Amino acid sequence: MLWDLGTPGGSARHSVRKRGHIALHVDDIDHARAELEAKGVEFLGEIFDTGVCKMAFFNDPDGLRPDAAQPIRAGRPEGGAAV
Repeated sequence: MLWDLGTPGGSARHSVRKRGHIALHVDDIDHARAELEAKGVEFLGEIFDTGVCKMAFFNDPDGLRPDAAQPIRAGRPEGGAAV
């Protein structure tokens, strides 16, 4: 999970709403979406390809809009950092 925690002393939730978002790193976006939808998660549109990753936004109970993101591994060196 990737977090934008913002400035020291600020809450993650406040920072996420004002300065960034939460991204869940998944290995298989289609499987992750199906699993989350089966648990009642509402997605906002289809999975799309950014050229860097495949991703899909969804609603969470706090009104945030996190995304599930599957890095595209083509050309990534073995052991390289995830996007």
